[in-house]
Amino acid sequence: MDNLNQKSLKKRVIHSGMFSIAGHVISQGIRLGGNLISTRLLMPEMFGVMAIANIFFIGITMFSDLGIRQNIVQSSRGDDPIFLNSAWSLQIIRGVLLGVIVLLLSAVLYFAGQSGWLPKDSVYANKLLPLIIAVLSLTPLIGGLESTKMATARRHLAIGYVTVVDVFSQAAGPVVIIAWCYFDRSVWALVAGWFAVSLTRMILSHLVLPGINNKLGWDRTSLKELYGFGKWIFLSSILGFLLTNGDRLIFGAYLNASQLGIYSIAFLMVSAIEGLLRKLIGNISFPALSEIYRKEPERFSKSYYRFRLPIDLLSLFLVGMVFSGGQAIIDLLYDYRFRDAGWMLEILVVSLFFSRYEVAGICYLVLGKPKLLTIINLLRVFGVYVFVPIALENFGLEWAIWVVAANYLIALPVMFYFNSVNGLFSFKNEVKVLPVLLFGFIFGHFLSYALGELLILIKNTENLSQFII
Repeated sequence: MDNLNQKSLKKRVIHSGMFSIAGHVISQGIRLGGNLISTRLLMPEMFGVMAIANIFFIGITMFSDLGIRQNIVQSSRGDDPIFLNSAWSLQIIRGVLLGVIVLLLSAVLYFAGQSGWLPKDSVYANKLLPLIIAVLSLTPLIGGLESTKMATARRHLAIGYVTVVDVFSQAAGPVVIIAWCYFDRSVWALVAGWFAVSLTRMILSHLVLPGINNKLGWDRTSLKELYGFGKWIFLSSILGFLLTNGDRLIFGAYLNASQLGIYSIAFLMVSAIEGLLRKLIGNISFPALSEIYRKEPERFSKSYYRFRLPIDLLSLFLVGMVFSGGQAIIDLLYDYRFRDAGWMLEILVVSLFFSRYEVAGICYLVLGKPKLLTIINLLRVFGVYVFVPIALENFGLEWAIWVVAANYLIALPVMFYFNSVNGLFSFKNEVKVLPVLLFGFIFGHFLSYALGELLILIKNTENLSQFII
């Protein structure tokens, strides 16, 4: 791989982009299809309870993130079997420790509920929540056993293999959920789906991808490098969890399970789009920019906006489109119980305006300056945990969601300063893409009208069918 020329890098970037987009569309199509079916089989409050359980699990995972995958992609030793086996061994140990921590957390939550320390009508007081978290304590071990071949494939932009694993593991979730609901329509169907995704991903990572077969190893030099890079990733991941899940953590104390379940539907729609942007950034921009910096560091600054341009165009168009057409999308896809997710979606999608700046965070990692990303995330966390509760208490849920969607504004001036210092800022490039927002808004307006007409047609057809019967 090291002997590939620049032309081959460009070709790999294009191929990886195609695979990433196709894989994400297929995966999210499967996820959305499963969600549409499961929302008709299960009650809204079940999604609210599972949303909080997922946040607890993801939180513990991110609170112990050592940046192993990012280090394999970025490091000059990323293809060394000794380095990879040391990373895999460290990953397994981390998985075991995480499982124990999650189990202890479930016990603490149980006793807090029994002692009346939790808000009575909140999601946290749900009697099933501690047991669900306890069962999920097995999944960190499954994740720890995932092969380093996944990170190696990303390092070399061999995204086709990663896409296969992602699609098949994502498909396992809805299949298991629907099958479980045939026998038992309870929240345990969602728990089983979570297990199915994790287990399938781990197995396929060993069987499908090329690369070395992992075995236990313990090399001090490798571990020293993993620690040196990972300590800032560790802190940044903690802040990242508090940031990306802060809305539901806070709302969980103010809303009941049904309300949070409705909000989680809007969040699911936005996160599906955001997931595509992050996939493009993580699977393409990070390894490609890392390779450019290793081989031709003088080209790095110019490459920043080249990699950001397609992300800018896609994210800005989607912001405009969903902002004007989000309610129609929800009305078409979900039944009346979830209608409030429409206006929530139209506000939340504003957050995608700022998602494109994650390419800058990737550049900080490539430059060996993860501290800058940590500062950005620290400012954003402050904004969420200070201003969202204030908005809830004084202005209501709608304004609180606006704070969630626009929280990046508090860190934007600092990010522009960091970019300028590192040769990554151009006012012209920042401004010239903004008209795409208007095109997206106009398209969303026509989309909203078309979906409204389609919904009327569907309802008329249903009424006619009932009349004939």
